[in-house]
Amino acid sequence: MNHEKLFVKHLPSQKLDPDKYTLLTTAADIQVETNDCHAGLSTITRDDQFDKSNNPVHAIESIILCHDAGLYPPLNVMHWLVDSLKDWHNNNGHKSMDQAMGLKNSGWNAMREAIKEQLYEDIMIEHFRIKNMFEITYKDAAEIVISRLEDTKWNFSGYEIPPISVETLLDKRKKKWAKILNDTEYKEIAETFKNIPPSEKIEILSHYPLHSYSHITKMEQYIK
Repeated sequence: MNHEKLFVKHLPSQKLDPDKYTLLTTAADIQVETNDCHAGLSTITRDDQFDKSNNPVHAIESIILCHDAGLYPPLNVMHWLVDSLKDWHNNNGHKSMDQAMGLKNSGWNAMREAIKEQLYEDIMIEHFRIKNMFEITYKDAAEIVISRLEDTKWNFSGYEIPPISVETLLDKRKKKWAKILNDTEYKEIAETFKNIPPSEKIEILSHYPLHSYSHITKMEQYIK
């Protein structure tokens, strides 16, 4: 049985009218301003990412995003926060908050890893967009995206993050992203990309080096 995840909303400042206000809300009712066109529940709460990666940065993001959405953070995130605060408090503050929260440890930096993860995710989604928009092969789409990355500065984080190669992108798509991008939601998005007017496709291609796609037969119609 599929049980929909419920969230607890912040209490309003005025007195509650039980006939007009409920403390519980579902994912379908959550609306948050976001710049991510693929935003879903996981983007809003980040608790799914926290569960998968155990990266505390996602727990912090969950608290921030939930607060902005008028929600209390998910219980798994609150467990992490309370455990971290207990660790810091029980050590009389001698352990740094970074250590208690697991943000930095023996050369491992949680923020750097989270930024790296997000950058690679953005690249993968762009690869998905180009592949479906122009209906070309995975390899051709990867070469187009990587060519643009090589010609521009894409890492503004201040952290040293290794550049991604065509081979690495294709390997990550096959091993990690194939199942995700084949679900119903992304299949619908893929169809939307295919139906974008040619003029808009030409505009999108203007941000890519000409040499990255001029040799591809299907792309000739978009070259002025």
